[in-house]
Amino acid sequence: MSKNNISVFVWLYKTKINKKGQAPICIRVSYRTERKTIATGYSVAPEKWDANKCRVKGTTDAPQINNYIQQSQSKLISIYNEMLKEGDKIVYQRGYWDKLSFMEQQAK
Repeated sequence: MSKNNISVFVWLYKTKINKKGQAPICIRVSYRTERKTIATGYSVAPEKWDANKCRVKGTTDAPQINNYIQQSQSKLISIYNEMLKEGDKIVYQRGYWDKLSFMEQQAK
């Protein structure tokens, strides 16, 4: 029996630190064996990232960034649930992530 579970993980891409000493915040969506990494368009200093909570801490931009992260996670879960309700074959079976592409466009 197959599982219909989606995983949404927010992480700091520490190996891509820019000249300002900030790393990009990314969202990874996983379904079965496929993954899609989405850049949020936000970057923070590694010491301002709470890895346990997957949130930004101690900056003036923290509330705005954390709100964006929360909304993005909710929207991704909502899209997934909508696809299940509509009886779509889910992204895994179609082999691409077209219904999630809004996130990449939104971040730009």
